[in-house]
Amino acid sequence: MKEKIKSNKPNVITIVVIIVIALVGCIYGVVHQHNYLNDHDLNGRYICEVTSHGQTEKWSIKFKNKKTFVYTAKFMNKYEDYWDSNVSKETGTYQLSKGNLKLKGKQINAEGKLSEDKKSFTLKKVKNAHSSTQFPRFLRTGLTFKIDE
Repeated sequence: MKEKIKSNKPNVITIVVIIVIALVGCIYGVVHQHNYLNDHDLNGRYICEVTSHGQTEKWSIKFKNKKTFVYTAKFMNKYEDYWDSNVSKETGTYQLSKGNLKLKGKQINAEGKLSEDKKSFTLKKVKNAHSSTQFPRFLRTGLTFKIDE
């Protein structure tokens, strides 16, 4: 019996090494997915630019202080060569859970899905409050904001 175990020793070592590598790979995958789904902080500015009917709209959402964001908008007509940035800012808070992003401010209430690499998010639901300022009403579902690198 001892001779049989000694003759199969290289095979047993190979199988143990393969099992250890597989376990390490599984643990790494679970930890990586857990970090993506439960990371609660964003940092940096995300931009979305859309041109429609001769007007270019450029929205910017800057995440900072681990829980707040600042939203700004700029507009350019096809007849003008400058950005109209006389648009007030919207500030609010955000939550990030399991890749789902929620933005809440006085005039903006939106939800989006963050990409796994955190370089973009797409708005899935937008509820804008009625207000005298125009900038939040242009936000709509389907818009993708990409990180400004």
